[in-house]
Amino acid sequence: MTTQKFWTEDLCVLKKDPSRIGVVERTHGDVETHDPRPERDFPGGIDRDKSVKRSVYNDFLTTGVPPPGHCLVVWNIAGQVELIREDRLKLLDRSLLLGDIVKKEPHDPMSGTVISTSTTVDIACLGRVADDFMAGRLTPCARDGAPRGPLDTPSLRFPSQRRSYLENKVMRNMPLEELTSIHDYLEGDIIIHENWVGRVEEAIDEVAIRLSNGSVVVPENSDELEKSDLMVDRFNIGDLARTKKGNLRRGWWKYGAYDANIDPVGLVVEVRTIALSVTWLCQRIDVDATFPEPSEYLEEDVLESGKVRIYDRTRRPPSSDGDSSLKVQGANIHVGEIVKFKDLAGACVKYQPKSEDGPGIVRVPRTSTLGYDLNVFEIISGHTEVVVQWQDMTVTKHSSISLFPDVDLDDENSAWPGEIICSNEGKTLRLSGEDPPPRHNPDKVGVVQKVNARDRTAQVRWFSHPDVTFTYIGDDPNSHLWPDSKTGVVEGPEEEVSLYEVQSPTALNKRRGDLVVLKRSEDGPLPGAERPDDTKWVGEIIEQGLDGLLTIRLGALDTVQDVKVPVENTILAYSNEMDDLDYEDEDDMSEEDSEYLEDEEEDAEMDDAPSPFLSALSGSVNGTVILADDYHELRDETIYFEHPTQSRIAGAFRNGRLFDSDMEDVTEEEDRTRAEEDGEDDKEGEGEWTSTDDSDENSNVDSESEASEEKIVSTNNDTPMTDVEPNEAFPKKPDPSNLSSNVSPPQPPTTQPSASTSQPALSSTLILDLPSLPNAPPSFAILSDSVPSTHHYARTTPAAARSIRHITKEHSILASSLPSGIYVRTWESRLDLLRILLIGPLDTPYELAPFVIDLWMGPSFPSHPPEMFFHSWSASTTVIVRAPGDGSIGGSGHGNDGAGGGGRGTGGMGGTGGAGAGLLAAAVPPTTMTSTTTAGPGGAVNPNLYESGKICLSLLGTWHADSGGEAWSPGKSTVLQILVSLLGLVLVREPYYNEAGYETRLADPASALPSALYTERTYFRTRAFIAHALSHAEAVAGVADIVIWLYRSDAEGAPHLLDRAIAMATETIMRSEKRDKEAEGADEIPRDGLRRCSLGALVLLKRAVARLEGLRGADS
Repeated sequence: MTTQKFWTEDLCVLKKDPSRIGVVERTHGDVETHDPRPERDFPGGIDRDKSVKRSVYNDFLTTGVPPPGHCLVVWNIAGQVELIREDRLKLLDRSLLLGDIVKKEPHDPMSGTVISTSTTVDIACLGRVADDFMAGRLTPCARDGAPRGPLDTPSLRFPSQRRSYLENKVMRNMPLEELTSIHDYLEGDIIIHENWVGRVEEAIDEVAIRLSNGSVVVPENSDELEKSDLMVDRFNIGDLARTKKGNLRRGWWKYGAYDANIDPVGLVVEVRTIALSVTWLCQRIDVDATFPEPSEYLEEDVLESGKVRIYDRTRRPPSSDGDSSLKVQGANIHVGEIVKFKDLAGACVKYQPKSEDGPGIVRVPRTSTLGYDLNVFEIISGHTEVVVQWQDMTVTKHSSISLFPDVDLDDENSAWPGEIICSNEGKTLRLSGEDPPPRHNPDKVGVVQKVNARDRTAQVRWFSHPDVTFTYIGDDPNSHLWPDSKTGVVEGPEEEVSLYEVQSPTALNKRRGDLVVLKRSEDGPLPGAERPDDTKWVGEIIEQGLDGLLTIRLGALDTVQDVKVPVENTILAYSNEMDDLDYEDEDDMSEEDSEYLEDEEEDAEMDDAPSPFLSALSGSVNGTVILADDYHELRDETIYFEHPTQSRIAGAFRNGRLFDSDMEDVTEEEDRTRAEEDGEDDKEGEGEWTSTDDSDENSNVDSESEASEEKIVSTNNDTPMTDVEPNEAFPKKPDPSNLSSNVSPPQPPTTQPSASTSQPALSSTLILDLPSLPNAPPSFAILSDSVPSTHHYARTTPAAARSIRHITKEHSILASSLPSGIYVRTWESRLDLLRILLIGPLDTPYELAPFVIDLWMGPSFPSHPPEMFFHSWSASTTVIVRAPGDGSIGGSGHGNDGAGGGGRGTGGMGGTGGAGAGLLAAAVPPTTMTSTTTAGPGGAVNPNLYESGKICLSLLGTWHADSGGEAWSPGKSTVLQILVSLLGLVLVREPYYNEAGYETRLADPASALPSALYTERTYFRTRAFIAHALSHAEAVAGVADIVIWLYRSDAEGAPHLLDRAIAMATETIMRSEKRDKEAEGADEIPRDGLRRCSLGALVLLKRAVARLEGLRGADS
């Protein structure tokens, strides 16, 4: 597959017909646009270009995903939407905004930030056409090659006469900043009103039309006007409109009077906004006052009062240095829109036509148009140039079409110059008894000076004495800065760090182009003063300084100013990413979509159930949350939580690479038998259940399958692991120098698991044949001791007697059918609870790592899937617990107000009666506090496995099964099926493609690098799982004996996985260092992230290996 040529919002032209210009709406690689049944978004329908196969077109109408080499285009000239092949198009312009991240080539490791944009456009004068129409010199006709709309006479903007009339009259390369929309307000405009910042969601217009007899009328109801083009959202000057005669008769007649003999169709000569629908984003916070949120709807009297101001991003300071003045955002105007000149008189002089029929501005006098301004123009094309600051701090200028969007913006370990980063090491404060979010206090905070993207390292300067605390709320990936946090002053020399050693929390980072409100104005706080005309508190970020300061352009002032402020003095009000939020109207949904939404809401309610902490929060308004006065007596502090951007939940079963196990599918007859048995069980009521042994009937794994599994062996370097005898599988003590991790990559499965089978089909790859080893522990066992307290469901209600038969049936299947690498334990006292140990498959970033999962077959099982919890151990931590009154955590605990006074100290947070409060001057309730010192990088290891413990699988009901997925089916689905799916479809070689929708990127060369980066960080993170399991006995209670046998035992046949893991990681380190030296001065050598990784990843991998080596001689 070749690299994708087009991206959403690209401007393109049909190669064979340059007059057909369009905007790309969907592409194969833009996952966020892949909503199913795309015709719902286009009421006029979607056409099929003749180059597109009928079968491909039909599939697209269902899935909404354009196949590779295809894209969906909205044509501005023909007014149609069409699925078309990319090779029939030519790229004209690529829409890039301030702060966008781009690359020179999709596969390049280095990216850059757009720091300036400059756009020129080609425009055509519609006023001259409208004037000719009003004078009877031009008659509208149907659009070329397109069916008529609901009007008998289609829009004047699309007839063939207009195209030929304007063919030689297009004015090219006009600066966009000289133009403005004909509309007073546009959707997406940022406005300021009554000390609030808001975003315009919809504008309601009053339309005046001129009829064929020369009269002008404003219809009684503009909503009843019919558009000739269904793709036009709003009427523009120059459009034709039709309505009912009664709507005209009852209208406001500006010129002339109603005549029943005149056809009720006319030319739009004026469009005036009379109401707005607004989403209010944030209020001003630079003064000691609160302001009520304005109405969601702003009526005409408010709009005409002069109290509503549009934030114009194109304005610049009158006198500023050239570098600063270049950093400007483009206008909110796009191709196909109708515009006018800001200074028409000056433009008429500047762009006077050189010949009578040549391009240029010939002013249409108002005397010939009844006083209406018809000097309007349509943007038909554009060209954008951008200035880019690259990660290595070089700055270059480019045409936008020569750059590519960075598809890996979700890379949590990327950084760019000027970003504020903090060390992974630090303290995390948690309070028991309540459920407040944990507070993270990093040891070091600094500013990125430049980045070596290939090596994954950065040069950083650190702040002196930073005092920064941030927190996370629920599953929200965005962090929020705690009150009174201070970054300080950047001092000292640059230091090189691995990008994996640091993080860029959203609480400390805003991007160029973001709109922010200031916590303090230059004049300082004015208690109780509203200052309604002051707009000095809101601005746009135009620069992220290497000194840690943000340059804010106060573009709403009468005279624009640029100011520098620290990041902690700003609150994010609006980001371009917020435009991607999709609020679908439930009334427009099909029954299937409505059911899907209801399921989503139920999941959200379960995942985001309000905690006692959140219940204490009050006054939440669009991302601004006020802490209740009585919570922890926090000095009436106000915490401002910034507007979150939408995050997608990871999908399930994407690009699985499975184990070979010769497992047989259950026959249809067995399926029917099981379904009948389950149906009978359900009818037997509340009577006591009898346990039966169904192992022979319900086993869906051949008892002989384990004998056919391949074994792990020692081989020489670069020797494929094939044709190996079973007795070569496990030497008593592996020789690290003789261990090869070069294994042939497994082939992906040819089919996805089907709901009709009780277990996924398995494909071929190397596995560990652990059960066949001497003295191997059983794969399944029932324990007589008590359930460990670390089991996530230990405190749940035991299963009812009527559920025992279903549970024992699952036990029977597990006891006979578990593949190698899965161990399951349950307890005599709680047969409904399982603790599962999975050993990561070879040739994946999870190889030889232990994964512990807790499972509960609750009261609704098997009608509903079991509940599962994943124990994430990617961060190494040291935990210190302080009882109430035990003073400060993480510091000396000396307070300003005396013992127990809750004053500000040098450390963490003191308990009630302690010596001091530390970071937050707040008294705390008598509850235990836990301070966790993080000594290594945390983070997710798979899109399906959340750090919070959530497991995202369609079988569990935590991800919605589509046509290629599998939902839980009572009577057919089993716990074994879930476990095999986890081992084979989740713990895969390239987990990057497990992200929802990312399977479309599998064959795209541009995704190879982000996939390798995801793999390498997953690899060193999962080494921490080994260390955690061997150093925290309570974490593996119930399976501890298995862990010891697997990793530490010297008994006969023990696999010595600790030694193997060290040897394989050491080999990766040696190979990566060798390859990197060979690559010096040469072209980039591809890395897969598993057998070869970046220098930045090696820093963390070496630490992980050192920790594992330290565990070799430790007591079990």
